[in-house]
Order: sequence, then structure tokens, then C-alpha cells
Amino acid sequence: LSENGFQINSGNGHNGTGVLEINPSATSHIPLSILSKNGQTANLVNVTSFGGTAGNLFSIASSGNVGIGLVPTSKLNVLGTSTAASNTPSDAIVDIQGTSTAHLLMGVANVSPYGAWINTDDTTQPLVLMGTGGNVGIGTRTPDSALEVVDSTNYKGIHIRGNSAPNLTFGQNASTTAEWKIGISGFNGDSFSIGTGISGDDKLHITNTGNVGIGTTSPSSTLTLGNA
Repeated sequence: LSENGFQINSGNGHNGTGVLEINPSATSHIPLSILSKNGQTANLVNVTSFGGTAGNLFSIASSGNVGIGLVPTSKLNVLGTSTAASNTPSDAIVDIQGTSTAHLLMGVANVSPYGAWINTDDTTQPLVLMGTGGNVGIGTRTPDSALEVVDSTNYKGIHIRGNSAPNLTFGQNASTTAEWKIGISGFNGDSFSIGTGISGDDKLHITNTGNVGIGTTSPSSTLTLGNA
């Protein structure tokens, strides 16, 4: 112990280097250094609440794994309270903040089917995947398109839900305006349609009875042609 810091050595020694060394004054020294013994199996660091189990707040295993709230079994383990998907930072198990106002929140759901969730802290803040380009795969490690979804179950893949007329829309280049759309008709929630724009403009209309209308939203026969 000196004005330059202090060092705690084990009985076996570490070639003059302490098991715990705090030396903030020398630029050649790491301010805080913790060395493990060869063959170390116990945790290097345990931060424990009064009356709690060893390392129940924070721990660093001899393997280098870090745990917050539990004994780590991977490089970083964090234990928190499960909640429904939320935009509230205090509901998240992990809250990542940058210098902007947005937060990236991650958690685990407490309701069936008990999945995990990722949100921003405001519904006006977008969640961007591969924002600089690249492919995203769901159910595959090798996506060949901007978005590729793989599911081996019949009649499953992408499910889109909305209010009265959920649609998949298409625009050209950088335009955010829909030029074409495909989905549930805005004229009849039991019908399927292909149309243009963002409002009701069905070019092809298929009823739940199988009637097809081109240029009409009320086909009365198997195929009805309207004045498009």
C-alpha cells in the first residue's frame, strides 16, 4: 500500500504482480487489474446483496463470462423481470442508449407464447434492420433476398394483420408512396384485391365465394368485367 495505489498478493505469488492491483498513478499500469490463478474455477468477481447468494448482483466467471443477476453460462447473461412488449425503458431487461434520444429495448414476454421482444422507446422511432443494405433471413441462415422467410409448415410464412384492410404495398425506388397493393379489400373485408394507391382502388377483386371482378368490386358471376 502506497500513495501510488495498493497491491494484494497471494501466497503463491504471480511474478511480482498482485492478484488485485489498483495503481492509478502509473500510465504503464492498468488502473484495476485482477489476475486469476492457473486452474481457477471460482468466480473472479462476485458482487452480492446482503443475505443473497454469491454473485447474485454481478459476477465475472473464471472463463471471462459476465453475469448480471445470475451465474453466467455465456459471454454475457442478464436476468430481469419478464414483461409484455413495451416502449417503456424500465420494462426492458436491456436498455441500450446512444447520444440521440432513442433507446433500443430488449426483453422477454411474460404472456403466452413467451417469446422475446425488441422495441424502441417511442412508436415514432423506427427499428432498423440492415439499414446500410444486406439480406435478412427468418428461419434461414443464408437469405438470398432482402427478406427471406422459410417455414417448413404448410400454409405458414408471413402473416400480416391490420385494422379493416391490411395490405402489402409496393413503391418504386426511394418513394414511400404505395403505387400498388395486395391484400384484403377496403370495399369488403371478406374479399381479396390487387389495387393501386393507398386507398380503395381495386383493379382485381376476388370474393370469398370465388367470384372474380376486374374493374368492379361487386362481381356477380365467376368472372365479371366492369368499366375499368
